[in-house]
Amino acid sequence: MFALWLVWGSIQSFAIATAIERFNPSPGGNSLWIAVIVVVVFLATAALVWMFSASLATAALSGIPQPQNATLSLGHIIVAGCVLMGLWWLKASAIPLVDLWLRAISMSRWNNASAFDVLGDVGKINAALYLVQIACGLFFVLRPFVIARWVIRSIPDSAPAVRVGQSGEGARERGGPL
Repeated sequence: MFALWLVWGSIQSFAIATAIERFNPSPGGNSLWIAVIVVVVFLATAALVWMFSASLATAALSGIPQPQNATLSLGHIIVAGCVLMGLWWLKASAIPLVDLWLRAISMSRWNNASAFDVLGDVGKINAALYLVQIACGLFFVLRPFVIARWVIRSIPDSAPAVRVGQSGEGARERGGPL
């Protein structure tokens, strides 16, 4: 994934440098050469990471003991999905909210008005939606076991019994304790 991210980053950096050169040409045209160097470094690093990924992973995980039981229960999968979805929502809402607020603050200085007034109706609605999304993301990250219990309770009775947080004899076969 890191190698693919490096390839994508090299494409983005070259596109940004090309756009800057088009709209603000430098006297010597040096920005495109610098972009080419950055792209080559990114792609070389991506190739090295891709070729040596197995040995890098072995070296990075050498001190970690092997898991005794590598099975996943339905509850574990739901909890992992909830946490990942919550983190995605936090990432997708916190950064735009900060960006919106910083733009409103900078524009408020130019207009001699408060940042809240500069946002306007659409900006206030966007800020409220970002805050709701942050709250939902926090709930999914901080309370995934509650959500997993709700999801598992909604499974029809014909499905195998799995309970989140169940312990005792035979609990491992039914999903294990969470």
